[in-house]
Amino acid sequence: MTTLTGGAAADVFNSWADFLLGLPQLVQKDTQYLNPATSRESVWAFYAQDQWRATEKFTVNYGVRYEYYPVATRDHSGLDIFNPADGNLYVEGSSGVPASAQVKVGKGMISPRLGLAYRIDPKTVARVGFGLSSNPDSFRNVLTTYPSVVSQTIQGNTGNVSPIVNGAPVTTVTGIPALPAPTLSPSSPSVALGSLGTPAGSLGATTLP
Repeated sequence: MTTLTGGAAADVFNSWADFLLGLPQLVQKDTQYLNPATSRESVWAFYAQDQWRATEKFTVNYGVRYEYYPVATRDHSGLDIFNPADGNLYVEGSSGVPASAQVKVGKGMISPRLGLAYRIDPKTVARVGFGLSSNPDSFRNVLTTYPSVVSQTIQGNTGNVSPIVNGAPVTTVTGIPALPAPTLSPSSPSVALGSLGTPAGSLGATTLP
């Protein structure tokens, strides 16, 4: 922003001058619309095992573990489901939207266990084992995805121009313009991503997670 047309190329000193003048070329902001942004998830697991001594020297241990991971929810509603057919987000369990029919988690996972032990002599035992384990990812990303958090990025049309919103440059004094708050709630079950859009007059763009 502090370079001259036809002058020398911008360098680190120009960047420092831009900072002192409060004239950024790109501004970003994350706005949390759901407070608190929460998620609730549960895990169900059952395990059974037994031991069979086949001979005086040979023992078999066997077991099975069953794990089930239901779909997470927010503390006040279901998850937010994106429908690519119409570009809208829907709240599960709200008016006209199924409670959890949009997401399938299966019927659970079965993980077997098997162990073998053979006594070679009174002081030596050989053992071998096999087992399957699951390592599921949590639903922690629910906390920071749209519409819980909206990420806003506004950039100038060139490397030497501040972002322009409503005919005025965005500076550290004016701040980043606010976006319209999403109305995604059980009483308003859907919102179009495009309804947030780009602030009027902006030379940059607003990106949504």
